[in-house]
Amino acid sequence: MRMIKLRDLLAATLLALSLAAKPALAQLAVSDGPVEGNTTVIAGTLTGISTQQLPVVIAQDTLTAQSLTTPGGAGRFQSQLSYLNALMQTLGSGSIANAQSFATIYPGWVDFGANAAVTAAQITTQTLATYADAISVAQAQAANFSAEDAHFQALETCNAASVSVLQAIQCGNEINLAAAQQTQALRQLEITHIIVDAVDHGEQLNENAQLGANAQTYFLTGGQEQ
Repeated sequence: MRMIKLRDLLAATLLALSLAAKPALAQLAVSDGPVEGNTTVIAGTLTGISTQQLPVVIAQDTLTAQSLTTPGGAGRFQSQLSYLNALMQTLGSGSIANAQSFATIYPGWVDFGANAAVTAAQITTQTLATYADAISVAQAQAANFSAEDAHFQALETCNAASVSVLQAIQCGNEINLAAAQQTQALRQLEITHIIVDAVDHGEQLNENAQLGANAQTYFLTGGQEQ
């Protein structure tokens, strides 16, 4: 009887140990802190938005997305390349507008001899033509003010009518392009100014050089013959 009781006691002890070990095994689970944290935040956010608020949030997000993707401010750029080329062509019609013609008209220390009067007349004619063409260029730019102003008005209309972020950005880019075109026009005027200055200085220096060459020829040849 004692052996039977001892065996029953041992079996009961093993059963108790087995039942006590199961909860401990159940606690051994994989845990991901960041994921669980995000899940908690998302769940809390969704829980905080009521059924009535959710449509408003969706509508606001939709408006934001549409504002970032709705165009409408581009397409107002107008190239002025042909206009600038026309201004440069004005300088080339009979005037001294390039280095080759400049060197031909103003050769420097050269005695023109018997053809001095004809050469001087040619120099005077082309120098004055250069000045006249420069004035024509300035007048052409002044005559373009109305067209420029109309373009600026169109850009202002675009700016006032912009209803989306993308549209406003595109309109701003068009305004920046218009400012760059103004810089192009200023560069063309500066080119004209440089040409006029070069012709003016060249004409004066060439005249002095021609007088010096004529005097040199006279003293070396004409004076001796007398």
